[in-house]
Amino acid sequence: MFSFQQHVRGFLNSPSLKGLIPSVTDFELEKLAKIPSYQFPPNPRLGKRVEFILKQLLLNGQNYTLLGDNIVLKNKKRTIGEVDFLLQQNNVNIHLELAFKFYLFDEALASNFLEQWIGPNRKDFLFHKINHLEHHQLKITHSPEFKDYQNICGSNIYYSPALLFKAQLFLPYLKKVNIPSNFSQCICGEWMNFKHFESYDDAFLFFIPNKQDWVVEPKENNVWYTKQKAIKIIIACHERKFSPLVWIKKEGLFKKIFVVWW
Repeated sequence: MFSFQQHVRGFLNSPSLKGLIPSVTDFELEKLAKIPSYQFPPNPRLGKRVEFILKQLLLNGQNYTLLGDNIVLKNKKRTIGEVDFLLQQNNVNIHLELAFKFYLFDEALASNFLEQWIGPNRKDFLFHKINHLEHHQLKITHSPEFKDYQNICGSNIYYSPALLFKAQLFLPYLKKVNIPSNFSQCICGEWMNFKHFESYDDAFLFFIPNKQDWVVEPKENNVWYTKQKAIKIIIACHERKFSPLVWIKKEGLFKKIFVVWW
């Protein structure tokens, strides 16, 4: 339904959550004069789509040389991890890891701020993601398995670790939360339960995108429906314990919310 270029615009306009790992550089994408046009590979998953988007942006950037991507490292038959991207930028060799995440703030989860961010289906934690990136993914180029990969390629390059962490963050409905500036720049909407959604004005228009299209901006959409139709879709989502992202439109203004099942 949505084009590759619409996904790219959404990807580029999604804020980056910076300063998560002080020892790792936050990667900055250069601006392109023109957004390339491609077709997505058959795999519809959101994670694979954003990887494909970044790969095309790197290939079309003037200051990048892509040296490798999606490099699976194995110890015998056991997969130990995957390197997202190896590239060269301005004569610097970079190991770049990509994340594109949607997190909801729930202070009831823990007392530690980083542990208060959770995925819309209660399965994904920001704290765990940061820990995995810092202690595994961004150190994987120091592993024996990566050295084996380099030996096969006839290379012994050192790669400086970098992270591009795109994040769309959602606060509880009608609740004020004091958060650090690097997090506040990533706030994209609110989350609420079904009862609160039912109280929305019937004059609003709604659309519930498929998960693989969550990166697209609501203003790119031209198909909208009533609250009653939205309610039917939300109920169906909740029956399978899935919290949908809902786009809302009124008088040319747009907003995003998650309606959670829990």
